[in-house]
Amino acid sequence: MGLWQVVEYEHFTARTIKVWHFQDFNEADEFRRDRVGLYRSIGLYEESGFTEPSPEISESEMDMFTKIIENPEFLDHVMRTFQAR
Repeated sequence: MGLWQVVEYEHFTARTIKVWHFQDFNEADEFRRDRVGLYRSIGLYEESGFTEPSPEISESEMDMFTKIIENPEFLDHVMRTFQAR
């Protein structure tokens, strides 16, 4: 899998403040836990939150996903492929 990301956001507006990128889930999760602890210790946790680490999805991956969803033949092929395993 590709990169992982953690997003810092405002609690009240859900506006994205900053996005951090990591090579693997464990690195991203450790960063998130450390950052949450830091924000709690300095009193900023009520204002800002952090998402769980999530995989980054490239634009080409999103395009491929959209094509599969919009085309019943592609979707049927993918569903049959994964049900067979």
